[in-house]
Amino acid sequence: MENSDKKSILSKFISIFVSVFPWREVLTFVITAVFMVLALVAVAEIPKENIKGKLTESAEYLKDKNLEMQIDGVSCSYVHSYADAMLLDIAYYYDSNRPLASIMKAEYYRNQDKSLNESFVEAIKLDKEPNNEYIRYWHGSNVIVRTLHKWFSIKSLYVINAVLLTVLFVGLTVFFIKKRYFAPAVGLPAGLIAVSIWFVPMTLESAWNFLLLAPFSLCAVLTAGKDKDKRFGVLFLCFGMLTNYLDFLSTETITLTVPLLLVLYIENKKENDFSVMFKTSVKASVSWGFGYAGAWVMKWIIASVVLGENVMPYVTEHITERIGGDNSMIAAGPIMVFFDTLTRNIGCLFPFNYGAAGAMIGTVIFILCAYMIFVYRGKNCNKRLIILYAVVGCIPYLRYLVLHNHAYLHYFFTYRAQLSTVLAVALIMDELKIWGTFRRTRLHEKRHQKRA
Repeated sequence: MENSDKKSILSKFISIFVSVFPWREVLTFVITAVFMVLALVAVAEIPKENIKGKLTESAEYLKDKNLEMQIDGVSCSYVHSYADAMLLDIAYYYDSNRPLASIMKAEYYRNQDKSLNESFVEAIKLDKEPNNEYIRYWHGSNVIVRTLHKWFSIKSLYVINAVLLTVLFVGLTVFFIKKRYFAPAVGLPAGLIAVSIWFVPMTLESAWNFLLLAPFSLCAVLTAGKDKDKRFGVLFLCFGMLTNYLDFLSTETITLTVPLLLVLYIENKKENDFSVMFKTSVKASVSWGFGYAGAWVMKWIIASVVLGENVMPYVTEHITERIGGDNSMIAAGPIMVFFDTLTRNIGCLFPFNYGAAGAMIGTVIFILCAYMIFVYRGKNCNKRLIILYAVVGCIPYLRYLVLHNHAYLHYFFTYRAQLSTVLAVALIMDELKIWGTFRRTRLHEKRHQKRA
């Protein structure tokens, strides 16, 4: 083969590689990762003395809290303050003299004879040296929390959470109504009620994904059905990375599933064919997954380099714990464990968790929805789209299966990932033309009665 032929083949190979390689996504990942590190370094530069006063107020407020049930006998009303105390404990030990190392190591103080909430008070008042580290997470929410503790204690942050969540979701619902996106305008509030959104502002751990969800959903909706939809890879990549950055492994899947369901709904309205919507689903899911997992791996790599130690044994130990559980769970068998995990999480949905009356009301609502679907489903429905809605709506249950130990132990907040399941049911009912058929049937019955 002549040199000119070899060069021609090589140039074609390079051209194909350049055209298919996801340059935009890779560049976005790198830029976002750099921003994530620099943002934490910047807040670590805040002198400890500037935030110690408000952190002390927060420590005193959290001291006697850990896992509190707001309504007796209602497990979905548990507020998990333990994680908030740990987050603030880590924020306290960020060191402006070695900011990069301190954010990577994420040190905190723990007295083994006391709860972490009580230990946090001891750490601040007695100026204890840190004796633990929490390397595997970014703890990126400290960009917000540590900064705001110059002016606010955590009690004020909970109030700010409540105001922000109300404004964001009311605004998003009004936006849907104005755009005549009636199925999401009903499905999203129904989902928020089902996951007891009113308890979410009471803990930072639960709030981050919901605070991210509204702007993420708006971005996805504004992008859907336009030429811009080629940017879904970048968009959902950022969604996954920022979710990992702020979240504490609580309801992470909602930042994928809810925006994706909204995108599918709008693209169907724009009469895009199923192949386009299927490709969109795959691209968004892969991009989100790469962003979420990639951000985690990036944290571990940077931590290993900066700290000069191999953090992977520590990380893999905790991953195994979240997936496998203790010996009693292993002995019970995977099927029984998953069944128990599933019933715990589904049982927390409103109103099922509110005693016998709540369970009865929830069962009636379920039967009514099933009846409406069976009796009033319309014709010429997009069955493949309905299946796609259902698959996305079932993603929380796949997550419960994979991380069954975590979802079993922390069901009182992981159940909120089912927000997307409720939204998916609403979109399925819309695609089945339930309400139109029901309305026409009722009108026909009324006319028949008048004639009679």
